[in-house]
Amino acid sequence: MNVTIKDISAVKKELHVLVTREELTPFFDKAIKKYQQTAKVPGFRQGKVPLSMIIKLYGPSIQYQELDKIAQEFYQRAFKEANLNPIARPTMKDMNYSAAEELSFVVAYDIKPEIKLPSIKKLNFQQISPEISESDIDAEIDYIKRVSAKVVNDSTNPLGEDDFAILTVEELDEKDQLTGKKLNNKIFSKRSQEFSAEDQAKLLGKKAGDTAIVTAIEEGKNRKIQVTISAITSFVQPEFTDEFVKEYTAGKHETVDGFKAELRSGLEKRLARRSESSLQDSVMDEFVAASELEVPESLVEAYLDSMVHDNAHQQKNHEQPKDFNEVEFREKNRDLAIRSAKWWLVKQDIVEKEKITVSEDDFTDYLKKVSEEDNIPVETLKKVYAKPENKATIENMIQTQKLVEWAVAQSKVKVVKSEDFKLKVG
Repeated sequence: MNVTIKDISAVKKELHVLVTREELTPFFDKAIKKYQQTAKVPGFRQGKVPLSMIIKLYGPSIQYQELDKIAQEFYQRAFKEANLNPIARPTMKDMNYSAAEELSFVVAYDIKPEIKLPSIKKLNFQQISPEISESDIDAEIDYIKRVSAKVVNDSTNPLGEDDFAILTVEELDEKDQLTGKKLNNKIFSKRSQEFSAEDQAKLLGKKAGDTAIVTAIEEGKNRKIQVTISAITSFVQPEFTDEFVKEYTAGKHETVDGFKAELRSGLEKRLARRSESSLQDSVMDEFVAASELEVPESLVEAYLDSMVHDNAHQQKNHEQPKDFNEVEFREKNRDLAIRSAKWWLVKQDIVEKEKITVSEDDFTDYLKKVSEEDNIPVETLKKVYAKPENKATIENMIQTQKLVEWAVAQSKVKVVKSEDFKLKVG
């Protein structure tokens, strides 16, 4: 076997392999003998066809069928002998073979790039504040009241901003006069994009039976129409009282103050997790934006392959939707794949240089933390994460957290409001 390596770029390489006839012969002989065992030829019993006849009748066909297996064998052998470590799955191409000659092929592969990390002192990390205010609690209560609202069909009250209305529609001529032609009814909601803010203002505050001239798309054209409010549906929110709290929590809480205390506790946990997650995102973002490296295309494609697989797995039947367009999906998610690939490379480089490891004690401590936060027994969590792939996922999370701790220990972190938190890469 003759092997040469060709540099295409700093990360992209090609392995050119030439396998001699002498090296191919044992593979071909083995394949032909295996075929002989099941071959059926008129005049001979199965498995008793002479080898010379098998070679004459099927030799070239058997050889060509074996080429992929042989190429896989030799390219893996070549990678091992040359101590090559591709960053993602290599791609075989340009296979060439003709009977009684050598086999040649090319394996395209990418290697880990050189990475120039930024000075950590120059990085600016951000973290969303975990503090909560009374307005945060009020927002939680407003949400509960909205989802607990009762539907009331009462056309005696004026149309409000949270209401829905059924509109009958009539055609207008060029002089805004009724033509007598009835059009399809419409449903009005302030959240609807069908009506402009100006037209919404014409309808809000009106009662059943009131009319207004508005602009809408009818029969493919943007035109004026006259609408009449025929019915109004309101969502009436409950008063946040002790009685409501008792009913909403099925007796768990009997007072507003007690329920508010639970809301505050739950919100504190969620905001603490959001704050921790935002810091991780910021550290990742700063390193990805400031590090200099060439991201191997095969690694980007590997991330896109994973995204395509995950998209199918998220479906009800674990199959892609009938209208799924993989080309469009991959193009839409390409920037995210590049960002993910770049962070993976940068993270591995930092982990290796700073010797950031995860011990069994780290793993156990993480499970204890989750157990306390989510009220799940540690033994139950240990069973869930007993599988190697599940444990590897947790160890990766712990490693990332350790990297974040290493980074923030050497730099400053600015605590900001959620609306002021911005990422450079996105």
